[in-house]
Amino acid sequence: MGTPHANSSEYLIYQLIQPICIVSAIEILPYKARFQAGMPIYAPMLVTVTVSYDEKCKGGWKSRPYVIQNLDGILFFKSFLYFIF
Repeated sequence: MGTPHANSSEYLIYQLIQPICIVSAIEILPYKARFQAGMPIYAPMLVTVTVSYDEKCKGGWKSRPYVIQNLDGILFFKSFLYFIF
């Protein structure tokens, strides 16, 4: 669910269950409101990827912020490779 303010921070957390994981890319598909006139796309304004082995993001890796264009299609991030043990 979105927020009423465009500059609010929202996040998703995925927990990987295997003892060893390799994160080599992330894909994001922006929401397309097909029920609204003109079918607007609601892509994030900015994306930062953080990969860590604990919830406080200690000992992990954080990407630079990516500015996102509001386009229809999959956003593909592959400029990193991180191992989780």
